[in-house]
Amino acid sequence: MEKRQIHLFETKDELLAAATEQADRVQIPELHHSTELYYVARYFVAVFESRNGEIPIQVWNEYRNALDHYFRHITDSYKKTDTDRKSHLAKMEGHLQRAVLDVLKLLCHKTQEAIWEEKNKHLVDILRLVDSGEFVEKFNTDHNAAVELFSFAKISDLNLGDDAVTNTEIVGHYLDAAFAFDALRRLLIDNENKIERARSAHNDISGRAKKLSAREDFALHLLVYVFVFCVGLFFNYVKTPVVNAFNDIVDNQAQQDSLEPDEVDTNPKTAPQKIDAVDKPTPDPNALKSR
Repeated sequence: MEKRQIHLFETKDELLAAATEQADRVQIPELHHSTELYYVARYFVAVFESRNGEIPIQVWNEYRNALDHYFRHITDSYKKTDTDRKSHLAKMEGHLQRAVLDVLKLLCHKTQEAIWEEKNKHLVDILRLVDSGEFVEKFNTDHNAAVELFSFAKISDLNLGDDAVTNTEIVGHYLDAAFAFDALRRLLIDNENKIERARSAHNDISGRAKKLSAREDFALHLLVYVFVFCVGLFFNYVKTPVVNAFNDIVDNQAQQDSLEPDEVDTNPKTAPQKIDAVDKPTPDPNALKSR
């Protein structure tokens, strides 16, 4: 958005007062309102060109038509009645009025686009840090109000016609919208330094949060690794020997149960010994004879 703020008036009333002061210097009463319209159009054309670097062709075309009718007015001295001659002044005034409306419409659209483009450069979280959130709240409120004023002006445009009072009111509605958008634009520009400070604060908070998150992530991973290591030690040095011994007992029992009768080991050295009842000693016959 163009940062230069070329504006001489803060409100619609200030501009219209200056336009009326300029028109009061005109000696010809029939040119009074046309002078007011030209003053307003000229001001906003200068603002539009300075901000956008282009000439609003539609407005210059209305200028040309207005100038054409003015010179027809002063050169048509052969007309029989003043009514015929003054009709050119009325037409000139109509073209100047359309010049005002055209430049106001163009400026409102351009300013609205520039405002949103500038606002979208910043994260909402950053804008909320400006003035403890009051800035973004005011911006949203003022923007909604400006959009409503612009919409109302466009609706009232349908009543544009030959009634001078109605036409003046319609111009006033567009002026309300233009000044509302311009105030919104200045709000962004005037708070630019605060927005940058808020951006720095937001980046600082985000940086510290990332560092803290990295530390927490490292601590969590370290805890998991220690737990896995301890579990591994437990299985390797405690549970594994017990499990192996149990498996050996189960395997030996299964092997004994699977032996067939003819496969019984008969080797006296390796075969299991059968324990019989204790026999009584048998008397020696020779020992009896010697007695």
